[in-house]
Amino acid sequence: AFSPLSDGEGGDGLRQEGRTKLDQLAAATTERLITLDFSRGWYAAPCHTRSLLQSGRPTALSYTSCGRNIVCGFCSGQLQVWSAASLTLEKTLSAHSDSVYGLTPSPRHAPYESRIVSCSADQTLRVWSCQGWYVEQHIHDLRCDRSGVTGVAFSNAGDWLLSVGTELCIWRVIPGRKGRIYLGLHQRLSSILGGDGVRSVAFGKGDAIAVGSRDGVLDIMTKHPGPPPDPA
Repeated sequence: AFSPLSDGEGGDGLRQEGRTKLDQLAAATTERLITLDFSRGWYAAPCHTRSLLQSGRPTALSYTSCGRNIVCGFCSGQLQVWSAASLTLEKTLSAHSDSVYGLTPSPRHAPYESRIVSCSADQTLRVWSCQGWYVEQHIHDLRCDRSGVTGVAFSNAGDWLLSVGTELCIWRVIPGRKGRIYLGLHQRLSSILGGDGVRSVAFGKGDAIAVGSRDGVLDIMTKHPGPPPDPA
């Protein structure tokens, strides 16, 4: 995972929008968390490592949108929150009852504070506030099969969220009181899924959705005016 304030080219460690600009690449092995600081170029990039403290096999990795933390998910369902700057463990969360399959940070310019959404083989999505690291919303997708919810992604503006299970679900990100947000189910898409299921999904410009299926089919979907079918 690349740090959200980096451009992937290497920079000069300047500050952007009042935040420390970290040009980092983070990766995880079965035993260690690794970061490469390429702010002065790839050839001189220092490498820092820390032990993952026997938390099981890492299955997902993401920076928070503010760039302050690295979040690592594990096959045990646990999440670890690390400081991106010092690479010290700040928090351990009992997030799910089965393997964490995906993590997605809210976009940096979303009109709300930084969030992380996790998804798991336990058929659930969890919305985490990055200020205090508490669960803001817990969603159980009862239509999932044994694979659970295998992927999740925010739209570029942060007003939509995709989740991948037996069906592709589109969630509307709804602002609430006191800065909270909620996910409301907007639409379910099952007819576009290939016989082998979805492999990956991503949002693009104008909220277009790219869906890659395990059978080698790539679908591109665009947003149209009007109400969707009843998602219930």
